[in-house]
Amino acid sequence: MGHLVCDDYAGYNDLFADGVTEVGCMAHYLERSRDLRSLAGCGVARSFALQ
Repeated sequence: MGHLVCDDYAGYNDLFADGVTEVGCMAHYLERSRDLRSLAGCGVARSFALQ
């Protein structure tokens, strides 16, 4: 049906239920990756990354 690049705004959920594919934002991915790398020695960060 199509693809939508978006954040985690709940208003899009009906579109996804109707077959639109959610495409994640690379800026958010890179931000989360940087945060996790800064906590690399922390067990909490490791368990979060595995979820």
